[in-house]
Amino acid sequence: MSQKNIRFNKRVIADLPPARAGKRDYYQDPKTPGLRISVTANGAKSWVLQRRIDGRVKRITLGRFPDLTPENAVKRLHATLGQLAEGIDPQVTTRRKAAERITLHEALEQYLHTRHTLKASTVKSYRQTVEIGLKDWCATPLKSITKDMVAERHRQLTERSGPGYANLVMRTLKALWNFAASVYEDSKGDSLMPSNPVQRLSKTRAWNKTKPRTTVITRHQLPDWFAAVETLRTEPWGTGAHTVGDYLELVIMTGMRRSEAAALRWDALNLKERRLTLIDTKNREDHTLPLSDYLHNLLSARLAHRVDNAAYVFPGHGKTGHIVEFRTHTNRVTRDSGVPFRIHDLRRTFITVAESIGVPAYALSALANHKFGHAVTRDYIVMDPERLREPMQQISEHFMQLGRLHASVETSRTSNGLPG
Repeated sequence: MSQKNIRFNKRVIADLPPARAGKRDYYQDPKTPGLRISVTANGAKSWVLQRRIDGRVKRITLGRFPDLTPENAVKRLHATLGQLAEGIDPQVTTRRKAAERITLHEALEQYLHTRHTLKASTVKSYRQTVEIGLKDWCATPLKSITKDMVAERHRQLTERSGPGYANLVMRTLKALWNFAASVYEDSKGDSLMPSNPVQRLSKTRAWNKTKPRTTVITRHQLPDWFAAVETLRTEPWGTGAHTVGDYLELVIMTGMRRSEAAALRWDALNLKERRLTLIDTKNREDHTLPLSDYLHNLLSARLAHRVDNAAYVFPGHGKTGHIVEFRTHTNRVTRDSGVPFRIHDLRRTFITVAESIGVPAYALSALANHKFGHAVTRDYIVMDPERLREPMQQISEHFMQLGRLHASVETSRTSNGLPG
C-alpha cells in the first residue's frame, strides 16, 4: 500500500492510475485531513475516512468516485466524524441495516459463495432444499422468520414429505441463519441477528427421530435379484435395460456410490492393468479400485460395444451424457424378483457380504472409500490398490456363488482406444 499527496479535484482523481495487482493505493489532500481516495488494481476509486480510534487505524468507506464528488465527500466526511463523536459507528449502522434486509435466498447465495469449495452436487442440494422446502420464504427477511413459523413448517413438512426431509430442511435453515449471524456483527463481535429460531425444535425436542436405513439384499434374496438383473442384460446392447443391468452389477460388486458409478468415464478405466480410478470422490480423494475377473469381463464387453466413442461407460440420453434416472428398470427388477431395493442398498450389501467372508476391516474400508481409524495411524498406512485385488476377487466370486452367476463368455477386449 502506498499513500501520496494530491489535490482533490475531479480531473486529478480521474487521472489516477490503477494500483499494482493485488495492491491498493491511497491518496490524501493535506487540506482535508482524514479523507483519502482509494484506488484498486481494477482502477475503482472510493472515498475513505481514515482515523485512529482506540490506537488502531480505522477506515470507513464513504462512497464511490465519481458518484460522490470531492465537495460532497468532504460534507460526508464531516457528517461521519460527527457520528463517531457521538459514539455511533456508521459501519455498524450499515451492517445493522443489511442484517435487517437480508432475505433467506440472499443468505443462501452468500453462504454458497463463501463456501466456494463445495461440490456442485452439494450446492445443488442446498439450493433444492431451500427453494423447494422453503420456497415461500425465499424473499422473506431472515429476521422475520419466527420460532412459531419454524415449528409449524417443520410439522407440515413432516406430514407432507416425511420426517427425514423435514429435519433436513430445518438443519439447512439453521446453518444459513448461523452463517448470517457470524457475518453481521457489531464492533464488539456481537451478532446483529436475533437468536436462531430453529433452536425451538431443540428446546421442545421436536426434531423427528429417524433411523438410518439398514436395508440390504439378503443372501436368500440374491439369487432372485441377480436373475432379474440378468433378464435386463439379455436385452440388446445399447438399450436402457442392458445398460442399467450392467450398472447394477458393477455397483453391487464394487460398493461404488450411485452417482460415482453412473458418471464413470472410460478414461477412468485401465483394463490392461485391471483397475478404475474415481476422481475427487465424496471424501475429496481419488479412489482406485482393482477389477475382479467378472467385472473386467463385464466392462470389456461394454467397451467392445461402445458407440460413437461415448465418454461414459453407462451413457444416457439426457444433458449429462450418462444415466441419471433408471427407476423404470429398477422397478422391473423389484417386480420380477420380489426384492424391493434402492441403489444405496447395493453399497450396504457389498460391505455386508465382504465382511461376512472375512475381508479385513482396513481393506474393506479402503474398498468402500471410507475413512478408517485414528487419523495419525491412517496417515502411516498406504493401501496400495494391488493389496485390494485379492479381496475384491473374493467378493466377486462370493457374489457369483450367491447369485448363481456364470463368468461372462464374451471375449475380453482391452484395446479400442482406451487409455492404458
